[in-house]
Amino acid sequence: GRRDWVIDRMQEEGFVSREEAKKAKDAALRTKKRGGIESVRADYFCEDVRRDLYAQYGEDELYKGGLAIFTTLDPDLQRYAEKAFNDGIVAYDRRHGWRGKTFGRLESLDNWQQKLAHMQVPLGMNDWQLAVVTQIGANGIRVGARGGDVGYVTAADLAWTGKGKNAAGLRVGDIIAVAEQSPDAKPAKGKDKAYTLQQFPAVNGGMVVLDAHSGRVLAMVGGFSFEEKKSGQFNRATQAMRQTGSAIKPFVYLTALLNGMTPATLVLDAPITIEQGPGLPLWQPENYTEDYAGPATMRYGLEQSRNLMTIRLAQAVGMEKVTGLIESFGVADKLPPQFAIALGAWETTLMKLTAAYATVADGGRKITPHMIDRIQDRRGKLIFKADARTCDICRNVQWMNQKPPKLIEVREQIIDPVADYQLTYMMQGVVERGTAARVKALGVPIAGKTGTTNDFKDAWFMAFSSDLVVGVYVGFDQPKSLGNKETGAAVSAPIFMDFMKQALVKYPAKPFPVPEGVRFMPVDMHTGEPATEGDNGVILEAFRSDTNWEGNMGRIIDGGSGSSNSDDDRGFSFPFQLDGVY
Repeated sequence: GRRDWVIDRMQEEGFVSREEAKKAKDAALRTKKRGGIESVRADYFCEDVRRDLYAQYGEDELYKGGLAIFTTLDPDLQRYAEKAFNDGIVAYDRRHGWRGKTFGRLESLDNWQQKLAHMQVPLGMNDWQLAVVTQIGANGIRVGARGGDVGYVTAADLAWTGKGKNAAGLRVGDIIAVAEQSPDAKPAKGKDKAYTLQQFPAVNGGMVVLDAHSGRVLAMVGGFSFEEKKSGQFNRATQAMRQTGSAIKPFVYLTALLNGMTPATLVLDAPITIEQGPGLPLWQPENYTEDYAGPATMRYGLEQSRNLMTIRLAQAVGMEKVTGLIESFGVADKLPPQFAIALGAWETTLMKLTAAYATVADGGRKITPHMIDRIQDRRGKLIFKADARTCDICRNVQWMNQKPPKLIEVREQIIDPVADYQLTYMMQGVVERGTAARVKALGVPIAGKTGTTNDFKDAWFMAFSSDLVVGVYVGFDQPKSLGNKETGAAVSAPIFMDFMKQALVKYPAKPFPVPEGVRFMPVDMHTGEPATEGDNGVILEAFRSDTNWEGNMGRIIDGGSGSSNSDDDRGFSFPFQLDGVY
């Protein structure tokens, strides 16, 4: 066989003796059974891959061409993402009560197992199952599940319905959806199982996980269930156009950093009036908290998501620069230079915004998300490879103790690494002290930003560790309020946390690398002034090493007067009201 041929050639070339060759050929061949193929549903991911392949290769080549497709999906992260996302929107849905929807009713419990077995299971049930209510008591309800098992839904679990001992208004014979709890949650002895009452969430959303250094899509959730009857195959991660709210603010602050400002620059947090153009009323945006901090540092403005400070920064640098930078990140095309854009009054997709955050996470090198690593034809020939990096000396035959070869980076450096790191460091403060402070409990370096649109219609959380970039948004498909105080921090950040608790085991977070040209100086985080011994509220702030940052001390960015309808020839003019953006 091939083994013996290789050994003979090694003997001929003098690498082994005749005796060594004979001993090697006489040795028994050992085979290792290949492990089972790991499978994961990832319906939204797979459907997007199919669409891309169909568009590129056509139907015949896709289905009959024998192509071998190697995707970027990480099955573990996909499972973590699906569970975290679905648990998160179910938790939100429960906060807003039981809507009373059942799946029918059995007039008699005789032969209930057979009756349930013959019922058509609703689409989108995921891991839930149908069950019939067989008994109602003070301690909860007794149910019989479609598989024949019996168990309880406890009164404590029914508390979220707001119906108390009325058991969500259920009657014996009602058919409901339940989920089985873990075995250690059993409410009774014997074969009884513990269940939780479920309802299809009215809200939806999406989640994307990217490799921070390549843009490989490691996981993607496009909604609660791909099998949902009404809009299951609509991928909210790549197709839904949503306003970003404050999740766009980091790019306003990055524009300021690129135009001579520092994280310690003072910006006025006070009422402001903006002209919107002929025939439109004056715009007077407000902070979410409806209060004012006076002169405060740029760091404070981003950490606490201050609308008025963000508008003044946009005035100071010019909205054309802000929209130009946002466009360079691929978030949107041909944005009008309207000040409302600085607060997220423009639509984009979750995938595009996550890719923009990935560019920040990778030090300012442009990230383009992709779901396919490589493609081979039926003969094994490589016909596509996503990684465009090259290595000129990787194929050298002889090793002469030279330095290990390096792959040559070909991606465009679209942002200065120093400003990029300053922004990342400020976004760490969002997690340490700001609107996403709950995420600090993860105990690892995380940079992030919350986002909530006007009237709580969209809840975002965008964040990254050293290796993973995660974007989450939650909202109704037909936009309407999620409810008072249902912000990105309250709705989407917990989804991120549940996901990262598991993902960090496989992708441990490391400190963010500090590029050349950054120096840290102690400053008062409230005033931006140099700190002295004994001061409270001191932070080591990141400055450019080649600038005299103290030279701008005392300057306060007040924005001056501004118009939201500049000499833009595209005819955009928006009467926005964004008082609730957070």
